[in-house]
Amino acid sequence: MVKLDGSRGYKSVLITSAKKPINKLDDVLLNRGIYSFSNGDANSTSSFLVPGYYAFAKNKATPEQIFKSVVSGSHKRNFLAVASGEVDVTTNNTEDLERFKQEMPEQFEKIRVFWESPLVPHDPLLYRADLPKALKAKIQDFFIGYGKENNVNEMKVLNNILGLSGFKASNNAQLHPIADIERFNALHSSWQNEKLTPEQRQKRFEEVTARFGRLGAMLKLDRGRF
Repeated sequence: MVKLDGSRGYKSVLITSAKKPINKLDDVLLNRGIYSFSNGDANSTSSFLVPGYYAFAKNKATPEQIFKSVVSGSHKRNFLAVASGEVDVTTNNTEDLERFKQEMPEQFEKIRVFWESPLVPHDPLLYRADLPKALKAKIQDFFIGYGKENNVNEMKVLNNILGLSGFKASNNAQLHPIADIERFNALHSSWQNEKLTPEQRQKRFEEVTARFGRLGAMLKLDRGRF
């Protein structure tokens, strides 16, 4: 999916007050117990899963290990909390920040983005790998051609779908970041489940690792099919 501004995805971000001496991720990772943090809702991909994986898990740490206090809030609530100085660091995403910049320019001037994730693609469209080759081509041609050649009605439909301008061809490589994030989410949920014994958590860890290892291999094999 491609938005009207040409973007093919968004980035999760960590933000702080423009007055804070925080300019890069290491300024937080190497100064544990100093700053307060407001995480995103646990069901949010952009403000919880993505930063949880790329900013913290890949640096072998959790927010609870890094910050002196951890709470959670919505995208807007976290943005305002940093702008007002209520907390030192929060999560957010580039799409919401662009909206906040337009709606609340004075507050936007008070914050600084000091970390960005890799690009997280907008929702991909998928079809079954075992479909006939001719049918795959027909489906792909329909979506890639939709809204082109100044078709006003189709362009209006796309605009009503979250401000889209059209679709671009892709392949299974687009799914790798999503698979990584889902693996992190599955592992995080298992380790946070207090109903499981240490042995059960370890077993769940091994099962999730094996399952996503097979998925990663399949995505690599299928990369050239689409």
